[in-house]
This record gives sequence, C-alpha cells and structure tokens, in this order.
Amino acid sequence: MYYLTGVWPIGQTILSIPKDGEIEILGSKLDLFLAESDEMKTFSGRNEGEIMEELLRTLSSSGDAYIEVDGVFPIVSRLEAGSRALVKSGNRIVQRMRSVKDEGEISLLRRSAELAKKGTEAALSRAKAGVTEKEVARSAHAEMVEGGADDVAFPISVGSGWRASLPHALPTDKRIQEGELVVIDLGADLAHYKSDVTRTVGIGTIPDHDRRVLDAVTKAYDETIKDVRAGGRASDLASKADEILTSAGLSEGILHGLGHGVGLDIHEDPTVNAKNHEELHIGNVVTVEPGAYLRGITGARWENTVLVKMGGYEVLT
Repeated sequence: MYYLTGVWPIGQTILSIPKDGEIEILGSKLDLFLAESDEMKTFSGRNEGEIMEELLRTLSSSGDAYIEVDGVFPIVSRLEAGSRALVKSGNRIVQRMRSVKDEGEISLLRRSAELAKKGTEAALSRAKAGVTEKEVARSAHAEMVEGGADDVAFPISVGSGWRASLPHALPTDKRIQEGELVVIDLGADLAHYKSDVTRTVGIGTIPDHDRRVLDAVTKAYDETIKDVRAGGRASDLASKADEILTSAGLSEGILHGLGHGVGLDIHEDPTVNAKNHEELHIGNVVTVEPGAYLRGITGARWENTVLVKMGGYEVLT
C-alpha cells in the first residue's frame, strides 16, 4: 500500500485498481485524512464492514468478472461470497515490482545501512566478558535511534555461548563469558526502509570447534559474495555457500537459506536459496548471510546487505 500510494495504513485499507476506470483507496478516516489526491478517489468508512460493502458495491456496478488479489488475505472469501466475479489470490505483481529498487529507494537503503553499521560498531564495542546480552542490544538500539533511525528494523538478536546456536536469539540477562562466540544481528528502519547485518565475534581465546565454525562461515561468505552480480542465479550462490559449509562438516548446522531481499520489509523478494533458480537483477538489494548452528553448543553467522549491480555488487552495510 505504501509503495503504491504513500499511505501507511493502521487499519484495514484496500486499494482497488480497475483495468478501466479510476483507482480508489478505501479505508479509515484516520488513515486517509492525508490521502486526498487527484490521482485516485477515496472512500472513508467507519469500520471494516462499511469499507467492504463499498468495495462490493463498486465491483457490482462495474460488472467486473475477474479479480486478482495481491497476496493471500481473508478478503478473498468475502469477495467470493459478495460478488459474482472469479477471484484469484496470490498475485505477486507488487512484490516483484518492489524487488528492483529505484534510485530514491537505494538512497534510503544506503542511509539505513549506515545507521546499521553504527549500531553494529556500538554493539561490538560493548560485547565484553561480564556484559549481558541485553546491554549489548541496548547499546546498538540507542546508537541507531540517536543517529537518526526511526526504529530498529526487527528485534535485535544477541546470542552468546550456547545461545549462539539459536538463529534468532532474543537477548537475555545472560552475561557474556570469556571463550564464547557472540552473534549480533540487527538493522535500522529509516522512512520504512530496512537494513540487515550480522557479525560474530569471539571473546578472548575461543575453543577450536568454535573457531572451525566461524572460519567456515566467513569462508562461505567471502567465496559467495564475490559471485553476486546481475544475471547470476540465486540458487548458484546458495548452493556454493552450502557446499563450503558441508565440506567443513557442518551440513546439519545449515538452518536457513543464504539470504533474502530487503526493502520496505526485512524479508522480501528475491529469496536467495537453493530452490530459487531465477536470476538476480540490477537494483535488487539482498542479504548474503551464511550461518551454521550446532544445537546447544555454538553457532556463527556473517551477513551484509548488498546492492546487485551489472558487473558485481556494492556492500551497503
């Protein structure tokens, strides 16, 4: 909704785009107070029922025989029950449009990434023996918000010791200890655009098995990111990272794909995993984040947000 109209709704809001006729946005007065535009008409309802009734009236009067719904939402069943049209859900046109960023979006993503880098620096400087995971997360959060971020892109993750084996370790009061790996995952939100970065750091001298995991993950990152370019297949990148981790004996520790698109959502198109055989395009912004996790023992991940270019890439974080 925001991508197409500039409206970031709190309540239910529907954007109706007819093949022929005028675009209409239907929603709450609270959301649409600033949405008056010559480019589209608006309908403000007092509740969801009124909004839906108006949409059905519009569809009925236009005689629409076919309706596509972006994504999969409860609205589908109500359209099927309240109209005579054939309704198809799961349309991903907008998601595919969003996967290629324009210059304005790239500028915001760069600024968001800069804030994430500052947050990472604050977290790494705070991550010392005796400090709690929550204290590390608070340092990063404060640095990003004070630097100009509207908020964090997602709950900051800090996992130390055995908790590094949790891919999304929400910080606790556990104190970091000497000899532990600490995985820190964070991002900034700036004007609704996100960034995503992960670092794994050893506190003091870490055991050999922890070093083996971290070395394998950073090798997978280094060997994979140099192949990022427009025209390259997402599946080839992911398979290469998986092969490196598998050769290090960490196949059972691979719990997620290599990466994902980043933009208005922290996870959006394109996915970067072994099942996505589509090519990357100029303007895609994706993460490269190989990770390996030994349950209850340790784990590591290394991640950057990356802009795809014709001849290669630009690391934003």
